[in-house]
Amino acid sequence: AGILQGRETRTKIVFKNNSLNGNASSNRLSLYRVDSIIGNRFINFSNTSSGIITIYNRSFDGKSTYVVNNYFQTQGVLSQRAIYLTGSDPTNPIVIAYNSIESTASSSVSSYGIYVDGGQDVPLTVKNNIISAKNGAVPLYVVVPLNNIDWDYNCYYTSGNVIGNYNGTNYSSVSSLGAAMGSDANSLNVNPFFVSDTNLMVSQRQLNGAGIYVPGVNVDIDNEVRNASAPDVGAQEFDIDFGLLELLQPTLSCLHTSSEAVEVRIKQYGDAAFVDMQIAYQVNGGAITTETINGTTFSDIDYTFTATEDLAAIGNYVFKMWLVNSSDDNLNNDTLTTTIYRSNVPTAS
Repeated sequence: AGILQGRETRTKIVFKNNSLNGNASSNRLSLYRVDSIIGNRFINFSNTSSGIITIYNRSFDGKSTYVVNNYFQTQGVLSQRAIYLTGSDPTNPIVIAYNSIESTASSSVSSYGIYVDGGQDVPLTVKNNIISAKNGAVPLYVVVPLNNIDWDYNCYYTSGNVIGNYNGTNYSSVSSLGAAMGSDANSLNVNPFFVSDTNLMVSQRQLNGAGIYVPGVNVDIDNEVRNASAPDVGAQEFDIDFGLLELLQPTLSCLHTSSEAVEVRIKQYGDAAFVDMQIAYQVNGGAITTETINGTTFSDIDYTFTATEDLAAIGNYVFKMWLVNSSDDNLNNDTLTTTIYRSNVPTAS
């Protein structure tokens, strides 16, 4: 366990850009009058019943404590929390924003992403966080009613039945939790589709541009500039951009058959993966064939449709292909048009 403790005045402690692997049980960081916890990766922390980080709300000369742009990942079989907030001094505002939290603990243990114990009148801003519990634990637990919050634009996810517990009551949906707290009108309940348990880059398109600007937070965990008008939810700003590069089959050869394979090369131009990508094509403005590339696509892919095309007759065949409902950041590369010329094979005289 570690302790960061500042004095009540004239103190500015910043814990920034560190990668910490918990490994052992009960590792945690206790914070007293700390200015900022920014851009850190807390991974493989086990049995942290008092939080990977514990924020002790104390008199801090009117200054705020910022927990911004961090990865938190908890695991293990005992009680655990990622962010644990305790204390009730209204002169120390707390800002928890743009964090990506994953709990891989099961629902059989007391595991929470954010745990708030006290602080009824503490000015508390909680925005643009992903709080995920992939194995059924509870993303949020708030012990008592909160009277001074700015709490919205978060993503909650659990494979279990409880999104959050507020003032002793379990809630199974973001809307019911928000109604009880007076919060989360614009928050989401979707799977973030993290790349892995420890790599918390998301693949969920609905989180792209779904946040709101938080004053003073202009970059992400990788120091990349955030979109000021529509930032992404979570620690990492990301681009969704897959494009159609070329038609691989049918080829441009002279000979074609009545059962030609249709294959296209799809290129990853962005950062985020794509889940269950849909792609469509039509020939000469005819019937549209749509298929789904099941699973998560992280990089370039050559995809062959299960359908085939009859190109036996002489003529020109205009293939138009496109990504369906891609919702990515660059629509200019989502459509590809290629003409296949089918003519008689020349003979030597």
